[in-house]
Amino acid sequence: MDLGQDNYTTVGKVQTYLNRTLEADETAALQIVIPAVSRWIDRTLNSCFDKLDDTIPFGTDGSGWTQRYFGGGYQEININHCQQVLKVQAVNPYDFSVWYTYSSPLEYIAEPYNLPIKTSLRMKVNEFTGNDLKWPGDAEGILVTALFTEYDYARDQYPNDIVLLANHISAVWLQNSENTDAIQRESIEGHLVIKQLDDMLDRDPMVTRVLESRQEVWLDEM
Repeated sequence: MDLGQDNYTTVGKVQTYLNRTLEADETAALQIVIPAVSRWIDRTLNSCFDKLDDTIPFGTDGSGWTQRYFGGGYQEININHCQQVLKVQAVNPYDFSVWYTYSSPLEYIAEPYNLPIKTSLRMKVNEFTGNDLKWPGDAEGILVTALFTEYDYARDQYPNDIVLLANHISAVWLQNSENTDAIQRESIEGHLVIKQLDDMLDRDPMVTRVLESRQEVWLDEM
């Protein structure tokens, strides 16, 4: 999965969350910690919350629409969280040439139908035979063009729970005594921060609550 590029919080928001003035070395440390926290969230949720540009047409430099391949073989296939599905196509697994473009909602529905973020594609029942149809069974045989992000375009903001999560994790990292020496030495590296977060947040109740709530949303809709 491609990780995002955006930062889901800011130094100012972390300071407000902590309800205290940050030291100069803490402010400097957050320049590295906040991007690392954002990528940790992406990786943990297997998603992305970037504000991708939805105003530039697909195929043009800077466009937020990208393409990803998924395996078929079933009536409903899971896809990475995305929105504004532009095209769904069947491709030849040997040279990845497109041999069919599906029509929605005539041939398939992006699910959950009533939510902006889509997590699966479901084939419609054959209206003539009444039989369930299936996507072609080739691995990486389905090409999806969409905005692969969970950014909240309706409110033009990162989802509130993701911002809260980024604030909390950044604050937890700053408050962890083991990181004090690293801050003072200015020896902070993003990949090491991500590794530290794996160990630090394993049983953090607030992190667990947010992660589980997001998983429950999608499970309820499937």
